[in-house]
Amino acid sequence: MALEPGEVLRVELYFYEPASVPGEVNRTTITDPAMVEELVEAFTDVPAGTLASRGEDLQAARVTGLRYHLVDGSTRELTQYFLQPRDVVIAWPDAPAQHTTWGVPLEDYFADLGDSDEVDSSLRPASSLEE
Repeated sequence: MALEPGEVLRVELYFYEPASVPGEVNRTTITDPAMVEELVEAFTDVPAGTLASRGEDLQAARVTGLRYHLVDGSTRELTQYFLQPRDVVIAWPDAPAQHTTWGVPLEDYFADLGDSDEVDSSLRPASSLEE
């Protein structure tokens, strides 16, 4: 992801399991500059490769959709599917998904660090792996 922390005003994190969609998902909004920087750096220079077909594996993933709100008013989105340590899939709305060995379940670290609410799952970031 080609972003600099100074370009990002806030990050919305949407936590869910694929089986819970449609329905409501938990959204946490991070505005603390240090946490925003951490969430930008977490997806910068990630070593990723081609994704082999995962199909049913993704149904058991812990998912975090991330929406970065930029200072110019635009947004960038990605979705992280944490399957297990060293087995993570990253998807974008309009680009091929990739596999990486980097990543942790973001809900474990960020769910309590911002303002949280329940929102309709249709508001979550788009993913090329979800219909």
